[in-house]
Amino acid sequence: MRAKTAGFTGIIPTREAPWRAMFLRGERVAQISETGLVWEGPLTDIHQGCLTLPEPYASCSEAALDLHVPHTSTRHVFIAGDRCLDWDWREGQQYEGPVTGLPGFGSYLPAEYRSDVDAAMQVPGTPWKTLLIKGKRCALIVWGQRVEYEGPLTARGEAGWKQLPAQMSGDFDDALMLYAGGNNRTVFIKGDQAMDFHWINGPTKIGSWAHVLPGLGALPAAYRTPRLPAAGRFSGVTGDVRVDLRVDLVGALPVVSGDLFKVSAGGYLNSFVLEGSRPATLPATITGTAKFASNTSTPMVSVKVDLLAPGGTATLTHSAADGTNATTYTCAYVSRFLRTIDWEVDAMADTKPAPHYFTTTHPRPPGLAKKLVTVQSTYAEAGIEPRTAGTVVNQVAVDQAGADLRWSDAELHAAMVSNFSGHRDTEQWKLWSFIATRHVDDDDGTQGVMFDRDESPRQGMAVFHTEMAMSQLAGTRGELHTWVHELGHAFNLMHSWDKNLADPPQPLGPRGGYGDLSWMNYEHNYQGPNGEKGEAAFWAAFTHQFTANELRHLRHGFYRNVVMGGLGLERGAGAGAAYRHTLERFDPPPAGRSGLRLELYGRDTFSHGEPVVTEIKGTPPLSAIAVDEGHHGDGASAWLTPDDSGHTSVISLARYARVP
Repeated sequence: MRAKTAGFTGIIPTREAPWRAMFLRGERVAQISETGLVWEGPLTDIHQGCLTLPEPYASCSEAALDLHVPHTSTRHVFIAGDRCLDWDWREGQQYEGPVTGLPGFGSYLPAEYRSDVDAAMQVPGTPWKTLLIKGKRCALIVWGQRVEYEGPLTARGEAGWKQLPAQMSGDFDDALMLYAGGNNRTVFIKGDQAMDFHWINGPTKIGSWAHVLPGLGALPAAYRTPRLPAAGRFSGVTGDVRVDLRVDLVGALPVVSGDLFKVSAGGYLNSFVLEGSRPATLPATITGTAKFASNTSTPMVSVKVDLLAPGGTATLTHSAADGTNATTYTCAYVSRFLRTIDWEVDAMADTKPAPHYFTTTHPRPPGLAKKLVTVQSTYAEAGIEPRTAGTVVNQVAVDQAGADLRWSDAELHAAMVSNFSGHRDTEQWKLWSFIATRHVDDDDGTQGVMFDRDESPRQGMAVFHTEMAMSQLAGTRGELHTWVHELGHAFNLMHSWDKNLADPPQPLGPRGGYGDLSWMNYEHNYQGPNGEKGEAAFWAAFTHQFTANELRHLRHGFYRNVVMGGLGLERGAGAGAAYRHTLERFDPPPAGRSGLRLELYGRDTFSHGEPVVTEIKGTPPLSAIAVDEGHHGDGASAWLTPDDSGHTSVISLARYARVP
C-alpha cells in the first residue's frame, strides 16, 4: 500500500444493518456509524476479542478486506506490506503468506497493483469482488475468475466515474463502501478532504470529513490528524515564469521555498528559501528576505496560504526591498508531498525487490512506533514521494555485467542508459534503481552504490542482492537501510562523517558525524554518546529518521542541489547551500581508432600506509603497460601496446573517487 497521509491505516466497513466502519490505527480501532463515534479502544477488545491477531497484523496492518458471508462466517483479510492474513472470527487463521499466494485472489493480482495501491475495498455481490485503486487507475478483481476491469477510474462503465472532479480524481488515502446507502455509494478520503460519491450519479458532497459524513468527523483526533508533516506543494504561472512552491509548517517556525522556471524554454531560473520569523497557523502569511540560489534584485518574499489540502491556494509575491518591481503568482495546491520523483526499479533475474521492515521484529528504541517501514514510507515521512514509475519491473540481461557477473560503475551506467525508460541527460525528478548481483569491489562487501557521476549525475543507484544474501542481510532492516541510504545519495545527501567535505562545507554531527542516528550513517561506524559503538548500539537507538539538516536539504534544498541530473555529489550537498558553480556542458573527446579498451578496477578504501593498488585490464590483451603518475599525483597517463601490434597508444587517466 502507498504511504497514507491520514492518521489511520485501514478501514473495514460492515455489510449488514446497522452500517458500521472500523478504522485501524496501530493496535487500536475506532468504530463509527454514519452519524457518530460508536467505540474506540484496543483492537483485541472489539467484538469479544475476535480480532486478536498475530503480529505484524495486530499493529501494522495497512488495509483490510471484508469477506463476510451473511449468516455463515465473518472473515477479513488484513494486509501488511506484501503479506496478508485471512482471518475467520471464529476459527482464526485461514491463510498467512504473500498476497500473491492468497487463494482465489493472488494469482489474478496484476503486477502493477502489487505495490503502492491507494485503496482496496470489497464491492457488493457474489462471487467476491475487490476494487483496487492506484493513482488515477483501478482494477476490479473477481475472486477465482478474472480481472473484470483495469484502466482509468474515469473510464469505468458506471456514469458517475466520468464526473470525478480534478482534485478528487485519484491519489486517494482510502475509500469505504457505504453499503447502508446503496451498493453504489463510496466515500473517498484524501488528506483532510472527503467525497461522497455515487457510482451512477457522481459526487454528492465534497468537503471536510465532518461535512461529508458526520461519523468521519467524530473520529478521535489521532485518527484525523495527518501522519505526514503539515506541508504542501503548490504551483502557479505568471507571464512566462512558473513557480513550484513549498509551504512547510512543521517545527517552531514556518519555512517556504520555491523553484522558478522559464515556461517557454523549459529552463531553470532560480531557487529561494525563506524562514519565517514567528509561528504560523492557517490561514498564514509568511514574509521576509529570502535566500536565493543566484543573485536577484527582488529578494523580498511574501506567501499567503489558506489550506494545505486539495482546493488550497498559496499566493507568492517577490519584490525589491522597497516593495517595487513586484511579481505575484497565484498557486494551486498540488500535493502534500514537497517533492515527488518518478522511481523506476529494474532487476536481474532471481533477485528480490526492496524489503520492508516491521518495527515489531526487534526491540524498539524509545520514540519508534510499531509500524511498517519501507523505502517509500521513509521518504514520505520526510515529505518526499518516490512514486513508482512504469508497471512491471524490467529484467536486465545478465550479459550486461560481463562474464564475471560483477558490476563495475561503468557497466551499471551503461545498463541505466539502456534500461531506464526515463533516462535523459538533463535535470529531472526521475531516478533509476537496479537490483544487481555483486559489485567489482566485492572484497569490500559493497552492498549498494550511487554509481551515476557522469554528465547529468545522481540518476542511478544499485543494490547488490548476492552480496546481501552472503552477508545474511537480504530481507532485513540492514538491507532496507542500504536502499534508503543510496537513495539519499541520489538526493545529494553525503555520508554523516563526510559532510565537511561538501562544497560548500557542511557542519558535522556529534563525534565527527559518527554519532548521527541517521540513514546516512553506517551502522557499524556509529559512536554513541556514552562510548557505545557499532551496529547493536546503532539499532538500539535509531528511530528510522534523517537528521534535521538532512531533512532541510531534502525538503528545501535549492533545485540543482537536490534534483537528479543537477550538481554532482558533494556540490551543494547542504540545506540552502548557495551555488558555487554553474553546470558546464562539454563534448566528449573524439573516439580513438586503436581498438583498445582500458578498464580500471580498485577498492574503495585503503588503510593508512597501505599501498594503493589498481587493476588495469586491456582489450585486446596487452603485452606492455607503462604508467606515468604525473606531477604530484594530480594526473596520470598509460602507454599501452597490444600483443599483436607494435603500435603504442597513450591514454590519459583521470583521478576519481566513488562514494558507495
